[in-house]
Amino acid sequence: TNETPTGVVNYTNPTISADFSEDASGVDISVVTIRVTGGSISFDESYFTVTESGVISNTSEVNLDKNTTYTVTINGLKDGLENIADPKIWTFTISGNASEVDGEVSDPDQFPANGAENVAINTALSLTFYEEMQESTLTDSNIQLRVCGTTDSINAIVANEVINGKSKVTLTLSDGSLNNNTCYYFYVSAGVKDLANNQLVPTWTSSNQLSHKFTTAVDNSICHDNGDGTQTCNIPLNAGWNLISLPLIPTNNDIVAVLLGVVTDIENVNTVKYYNSTSEAWLSYVPDGGVGDLATMEDGKGYWMFMDDADILTINGTEMPAGQSPVSYKTVGNEWNLIGFKSVEDMTCSSYINQIGSDDVVWAYENGEYVLVHSLAVDNTMEPGYGYWLHPYNSVTIIPTK
Repeated sequence: TNETPTGVVNYTNPTISADFSEDASGVDISVVTIRVTGGSISFDESYFTVTESGVISNTSEVNLDKNTTYTVTINGLKDGLENIADPKIWTFTISGNASEVDGEVSDPDQFPANGAENVAINTALSLTFYEEMQESTLTDSNIQLRVCGTTDSINAIVANEVINGKSKVTLTLSDGSLNNNTCYYFYVSAGVKDLANNQLVPTWTSSNQLSHKFTTAVDNSICHDNGDGTQTCNIPLNAGWNLISLPLIPTNNDIVAVLLGVVTDIENVNTVKYYNSTSEAWLSYVPDGGVGDLATMEDGKGYWMFMDDADILTINGTEMPAGQSPVSYKTVGNEWNLIGFKSVEDMTCSSYINQIGSDDVVWAYENGEYVLVHSLAVDNTMEPGYGYWLHPYNSVTIIPTK
C-alpha cells in the first residue's frame, strides 16, 4: 500500500489516505475501522470516504496538534471480491511550526517581535521561517524594513542562513542603526517562496502592517553628533539650584561664551559657583553686571547654577580634539571635590573614575535632592550634564576613556 502523509508534516490539516492497489469501490465505509490517534484531536472512519483503491479523509477543517505524532490504523477494508486487506498502521508527525493551511507558508517569527516597544536602535533584525525557503527569493526587493505609514524601504543587506531546516533572514542596515522613536514594519512579498513553491498568505504589506511592526525607544540622550567632528549637548536646567558639568571640551571655555548657550535668555542665570578643593575656596560669577572671580567653565569640573527660570544650556565642543593628549583631572584626597562628568554616554561611577576606592563617596543633585551615586555598597550610573561631589580617601586622577 501507499499511505500519506508520512514523516514530518508542515501543515496541520493534512489529507490522510491509503491506497491498497485493489478495487475497493462500493465498500461501505461503516464496516471499515479507522482510527487516527495521538494528540488532543482524534477521529474515526466517519471522516473518510472510500476511493477506487483505498480510503481518503475529509479533514480539511480539522487542524491537528502541532509537535505531535499521530498513528493511523485501518482494519476491515475489502476489495470487490470481498477479500479483506491486511490491517495497515503508520505514523506521521505534525511539526511544531506547522502552518494551518496546506500549501501556504506560515508567518515567520520576527525580531523584534510584533508590537514590541522601546526597541534599541542597534537591535539585530531578523525573520525566521518555519521551513527552508528558496534562497533566490530572499532578496532585498522581497523582504524589506519600512517606516510605518509609508511604502519606502530602508536600505538594508538581506542575508539568509539555514539552521535546523529553517531559513533565518537577517537585515543589516546600511547606515548602521534605526532611528529613535520610530515605528517600523517588516514587508514580505509574494515573491518569497518555500522549496515547494508555496508563498506566505497573506503577504506582509503596508495594508496589514499593524500585524508585524515594532517601535524604537525615545532618544533621551542630551548629546548629539554634528557629523563634523563636533557635538552639541543640551543640558536641562531647573528653576533653582542645579549641579551640572560640561560633557564636552567646549569650543570656548570663557564663562560668558559658555553662558550665552542658555537657550531662552542668559538673564535666567542668577549665579554660577565652583568649589576649588585645593584652595578650599568658592569662586562665583553673576551674569547680571558680570561680577565675580569665576572666569571659565571647563570640562572635568562641576558647577552649581542657580536659575531664576527653567532653561536649557547648549554646549558645543568635542570629546577629544584631534592631536590632543588624553585629558586628565586630578582630585584632592580626603576632601570634597566638585567634579564633572566628561562623557556623552552614561557610565557606572567606577568605570569613569577607575581609581576610585570602594568606599569613596560620590553624590549627585537631581531635581532638588541629593542622590547617592557611589559608596561601599553602591556603584550607580553617572549621566552627561550632571556635576558630582566626590570625596576620595586618597587623591585620584580621572582619565576619561573618550
